[in-house]
Amino acid sequence: MEETNIRFEDLPEAVQWIKNKLTEIALKIDRMHGNAIEKEEPPQWFSIQELCDYLPEHPAIQTVYTWTSANRIPYYKEGKRIRFLKSEIDKWMLNSKLKSRDELEKEAQNFVESKRKNAFYGTKKDNRTTTQSDVSDFPLHAFPKKILEMANGLADSESFHIEYLLVSMVSAIASATGNALQIRIKGGWTSSPIFYIILVGRPGLGKTPPLDFAYRPIRAYDFQNLSKFRAMIEKAQNEKGSSTSAFGQGASSIKLSKIMVSDFTPEALMQAHNANQRGIVVFVDEIMGMFNSVNQYSKGQLIEQFLTAYSGKAIDITRCSMEIPIHIEMPCINMIGTAQPKRLLSLFNKGYKDNGLIDRILFAYPFGYKIPYWDYTKRNSSDAYKALAEQWENIINDILSLPCDFDKTGLVVPTILDFTNDARDLFYVWRNETILHMNVDDEGNEIDERIMKTHLSVARFSLIFQIMKWTCNEAELDYVDEDSVKSAILLNEYFENCYNRIEKLIKDDGIPEQKKLFLGNIKSSFTTADAIQAGNEVGMSERATMYTLAQFLSDGYIKKTSRGNYEKLQ
Repeated sequence: MEETNIRFEDLPEAVQWIKNKLTEIALKIDRMHGNAIEKEEPPQWFSIQELCDYLPEHPAIQTVYTWTSANRIPYYKEGKRIRFLKSEIDKWMLNSKLKSRDELEKEAQNFVESKRKNAFYGTKKDNRTTTQSDVSDFPLHAFPKKILEMANGLADSESFHIEYLLVSMVSAIASATGNALQIRIKGGWTSSPIFYIILVGRPGLGKTPPLDFAYRPIRAYDFQNLSKFRAMIEKAQNEKGSSTSAFGQGASSIKLSKIMVSDFTPEALMQAHNANQRGIVVFVDEIMGMFNSVNQYSKGQLIEQFLTAYSGKAIDITRCSMEIPIHIEMPCINMIGTAQPKRLLSLFNKGYKDNGLIDRILFAYPFGYKIPYWDYTKRNSSDAYKALAEQWENIINDILSLPCDFDKTGLVVPTILDFTNDARDLFYVWRNETILHMNVDDEGNEIDERIMKTHLSVARFSLIFQIMKWTCNEAELDYVDEDSVKSAILLNEYFENCYNRIEKLIKDDGIPEQKKLFLGNIKSSFTTADAIQAGNEVGMSERATMYTLAQFLSDGYIKKTSRGNYEKLQ
């Protein structure tokens, strides 16, 4: 108000003017003290795609899913929908820095470097044996908490060996998944979870009980399918009457779909797979019996089928007895069984190393495990076992419930999961590290061909660990994250350590007694002259001694430190 003389009728306007001025003064004072009154804005929400567009690094959707599963970013979940509050995201960005691609690669490189102390990364593994003081090399911490708690509970209540149990669980999860899910390894290269596993141990160590437990839900699933199959056959028989020809026409289209196959011929195995193109598992307790008799009927046909199926290549079978040839476009055959260490010698001696089958087999061979004593102070309760068995059954049933789609022609159309960015970086760095060491030797003479198969194993293990975390509500099933790859690398190292122990056992078993005495006579460090003298003491000629030295060098029993100087590795 510009007038200084205020009339009575001007009082309401004057009072309002004074109030406005006082409000302005109060706001200025509040701003001076940092207490500015701001207009409250409605909360702004982001979808996951909007968040990816908002963040400066524009991460992939799979990467954001990884952050949410690890609780590394604030988010809200409504059913299957994930939302993000902008105000919380702004604070999160101020308090944390998104990793660049270079930082992700460096982190992956550091993880791989931490594993390089394992001899597996060298151009040639030495065959030192572990001592009784060595602890188990099984990566228990790689498994989800719920799975590990379940395994520990079963080890306590049922005296299951935890390594045999967890390996059997991995196999059962792979068999239940089949062609429903695949991992994209690179570009168009995808793979279903396929593993050939043998549980190795001397008699009495308890290999079979945990294996049976792991596959019990799948066996129950197969029994349900068998009951349905019988009912369908009976229905077809009743509809067609007692006529054999009529019944045959009605029943010919009915196929028994099952996962577990134990007693079979090569042709019957493929027929079982043809009936269930999601996938099957060869489940044989004493598996060496299968390998030892494989040529009796098939002349190696079964082994060729295993080699083809492992790589995921199509299988075609045509027989005169078949009305319709068998074509399996996307084979998925898992295999698991048990064996005694000494019986594995025949597996190595039958040419399975030369044709590559052994390089595709994962051996679970716990070190230093002894038959457990039963604790008589504990009162066993069947309730604990029932609860654990029910948990495991629910996990397998969740996996069996995953859809396995087919196209119009009846071919399998699996759901393909991609690595997140950081998971892919870790997998590529790890894989390239093995290639780097292999490329040191241009001739390839000192390279174990088994290494090349481990890249496929790690990718498949990564998928299995992601599935495990999904069943335990620890992760989504839309991607494969970095933690799953880390767990896969650790589990792969365990299997390679087991293979090294078995390989040494087989080699030791195949060394003639005279050469064993010679190896025992030479010192930890020795010269060529020392070796000739040691050979002479056990009745070996100089030529035989030099030949034996070359053999021991190749087999990793000794190494050459310099010209004419050697060192024992045993």
